[in-house]
Amino acid sequence: FFSVHNMCKLLFFLFCLLCFRRIEAWPQPISINLIKYSGFWYELAASYIPKYTFERGLDCNTANYTVAQDASQNSYIIVTNTGVARKTGELSSVHGSAVPLESVSPSADTIGKLSVGFGPTAPTPMRPGFANYVVVYLGGDYETAVVTDPFGATAFFLSRTPTISVQEWDRMKMAANRNGVLLWLIGLLPTVQDPEVCKHHKTSPGHQVISISASA
Repeated sequence: FFSVHNMCKLLFFLFCLLCFRRIEAWPQPISINLIKYSGFWYELAASYIPKYTFERGLDCNTANYTVAQDASQNSYIIVTNTGVARKTGELSSVHGSAVPLESVSPSADTIGKLSVGFGPTAPTPMRPGFANYVVVYLGGDYETAVVTDPFGATAFFLSRTPTISVQEWDRMKMAANRNGVLLWLIGLLPTVQDPEVCKHHKTSPGHQVISISASA
């Protein structure tokens, strides 16, 4: 939970971020295919804001994305984020949704700008909310991804595998910086993905597409 003091520090941090930003260097979402983007992702690293808020005390953080369609055939993603509590070793999961804010083609192509939320206030295709998840880089055939927000205040480095090459890591950092994600300012802390620590964390099947009712 945020105290007033911590909230003031966060607001000051965001003010500094805007002061340092070049006007032309806002994050630019790239095209993605929802089906290819779905499936299991390891978090390799994340910036200060997530690490010290909703990911605080967690290791082995992962995301599982499943493409779904509501009763009106609007596509979106069912999200399950999971981590392992550092002190107890217990799994911690949260469920939500990610709704594309641009049109989705019949083949599931769209722009990588989505609204993500969890719990009863999670967005739906009929109530999408605002953009807070922007994909600015994909490596290989959807093997790695860099995700930020419209202001570049957060960063997530994702991969299909718990480790990647130094060369790919450098490409991901370059993509972030190219999109105005100032890693030297917002930070980038590695996520523990050690097999011993994460051994009880089960992976999920690959790409899935399901249809559910609008009330689900």
